[in-house]
Amino acid sequence: MSAIAGILWFDGAPAEQDCIEALVGRMASYGPHGQSCWSAGPVALGHCQLRTTSEAADEHLPLTSRDGRYCLVWDGRLDNREQLLGDLRSRGALLQTRSDAELVLESFLAWGQACTNHLLGDFAFAVWDAHEQQLFCVRDHTGARPLYWTRTHRFFAFATDDGALLTLPGVSARPYAAGMAHWLAPGYVPAEPSPVDVSRTWYEDLRLFEAGQSILVHPDRSLQFDKFWQPETGAENRYASDAKCQEAFLEVFGAAVRARLRTAGPVAMLMSGGLDTAGVAAMARRELRGIAGKELHAYSVISDQPEDCVETRCILSMAEGMGGRFHSISVPSMTGIAGIDELLEEAWPRSHPEDNDIWLQALLIRVAARAGHRVVLHGTFGDLTNWSPRRTSHTGCGRVSGAKPGESRAASQHHNMLRDRSARGLWLENFGVAFVPPALKLLAKLMRRSDPGCVAWLDQPRFPAIHWLPCGPHFGRTSFVPAPRAGAASAFEGTALPDVRTHRAGARRRSPWCRYPGPLGRPPGCRIFPALAAAVPGT
Repeated sequence: MSAIAGILWFDGAPAEQDCIEALVGRMASYGPHGQSCWSAGPVALGHCQLRTTSEAADEHLPLTSRDGRYCLVWDGRLDNREQLLGDLRSRGALLQTRSDAELVLESFLAWGQACTNHLLGDFAFAVWDAHEQQLFCVRDHTGARPLYWTRTHRFFAFATDDGALLTLPGVSARPYAAGMAHWLAPGYVPAEPSPVDVSRTWYEDLRLFEAGQSILVHPDRSLQFDKFWQPETGAENRYASDAKCQEAFLEVFGAAVRARLRTAGPVAMLMSGGLDTAGVAAMARRELRGIAGKELHAYSVISDQPEDCVETRCILSMAEGMGGRFHSISVPSMTGIAGIDELLEEAWPRSHPEDNDIWLQALLIRVAARAGHRVVLHGTFGDLTNWSPRRTSHTGCGRVSGAKPGESRAASQHHNMLRDRSARGLWLENFGVAFVPPALKLLAKLMRRSDPGCVAWLDQPRFPAIHWLPCGPHFGRTSFVPAPRAGAASAFEGTALPDVRTHRAGARRRSPWCRYPGPLGRPPGCRIFPALAAAVPGT
């Protein structure tokens, strides 16, 4: 994935070139194929290029329109290129390249801010309108591409990497203590409870674009927010037989996988032993069959004792016949394609809590990028996507799905994760998620815990470390929050989003499973491998 950045200075003040250069310089690792900056009047835009498709070879960003009025920075992949090409050509558009970026700019010229209704894929972009002196910023429907923003009395700024925004004058690295207490300590009850703001990040001054959100920035400092997409329940599809249902699913799922195979080189896969990864791997192999130069390479973490680990046995069974295209790291010995030293290099630059799954994914992607892969498929959260009907409630459609007992009955009969549950119990739980007031949910949560308390020292001036004691049954595994060691980056610098953390190696991670992530990915509970614990004193 590439990286984008921009700054709009208020009151017509001219753009400060050194600020955009600092943003781009901080994100240089995102752009192995080049970095560039552009400025005009009060705005400055920057781009770090990672070319993952053959069409991207024609991209030179930031991209200006022929009349000079608009300028675009783009990070993304369009999945409906052919449909978009036909629509634009029917409107008389003249395209000079094959790039996705030009398609997006022409779409903005044709439909304005409503262009988001015509785009399908993973993307984040911004368009500057020199006539109106407005900046239009967008994040894709499911939040696959990260995008952060901040606003001071002097400027509005956005960037792919939250740490880059901390280089700007007046933007503080002060942690967002209330949010951290909520995310890290589930027993924490603030003095004045309030709804969780999904746009908040680890930092007080930084915000995250929500999935399916656009922001229009006006020169008078005002911001206009628009939610152009959110998941909704549709009409129930009925099929004449299970075979017809499977055929319909494979058609949709195959299209999702096929869209993510558009790359200039071989395709890699982060392969675990779950149904989500197995589904992606099987479909990818089917789609790649017979295409020259498109063999699938698998990267996995496996156990030193496969006979004692069912997931490892599943991984090895899927890897049969792959030969030299299967690459693995064994744990806890940390032997194979990468070792403990490289894991520490991935884990320690970010001193705020992260799940060790993120570190291991980052490590595998680093190795894949070193081998020349630019696209890495994964199935993360694919099983949770189908955690019906509870998953639907959590993604914003609960008030509809909560009133559908049929979904709960079908899940109790057929869903591999829920079929041991009663239909009535699932329906009541789903109904509670959708309709019970937050205060009652919190009270019930506290009553279920044997000890809801926790110790979180969140008032230290510079957060040299966070020491916390998780209590209650929520934490069934050992959790680990690293304290910065000598020479490490300042505390809480960076992001906990997997889709940022794993891309700095120079490869783009893609998941065909459409999901709606929370602001910080999964909870930070993590297992500590013996090799890592032995290498880090004090763990």
